[in-house]
Amino acid sequence: MWTVLRKASVAYGCFAMAASLIGMVLFQSASAAEASAAESAFRPQWIHLPSVDDSRDFYLDRTSVRIVDGDVEAWDIVIYKKPTQTDQASGRFIKQKRTYRRSSCVRNDQALLKGSIFDAEGKLIELITQPFERAPKVLIPYGTIAWSQLVMVCEIAGLAAPQLPGNGLRAPAAGAGSE
Repeated sequence: MWTVLRKASVAYGCFAMAASLIGMVLFQSASAAEASAAESAFRPQWIHLPSVDDSRDFYLDRTSVRIVDGDVEAWDIVIYKKPTQTDQASGRFIKQKRTYRRSSCVRNDQALLKGSIFDAEGKLIELITQPFERAPKVLIPYGTIAWSQLVMVCEIAGLAAPQLPGNGLRAPAAGAGSE
């Protein structure tokens, strides 16, 4: 009887160990898939902003657009094709500027909350951050790349497009062209 119980116990132990290993593999696979999905959800989706400026490219990160206290916050990047501007402190050429802004679709203004400047090798030159309460609010002029960006972030956030200055009309949706 002892032998039968011992064999059953060993068999059950092997079965339990196998089931545990299979469960761990399945759990790890599910965890890896979930982690991959979560990672891709936070991966930036850069949208190129059309511009007549041939010396630099402008991008907006669609995944970073957030509504905060009725305003819209988002990351953007400016990439200089041929850097000509130098950083005064380091003397290095500026290749890229990344900024995190809070923009108002109602007041047509923006405030710089975070900013970083990188050189041609991708090395950080400067990093700034400031709370919204202390950040200067700058009106966004109609017809500028900043205006196009404002229209786009308001649209992505599902807020009303900013009003055109002076006439109370709403700006056209992002990507809408005149023919």
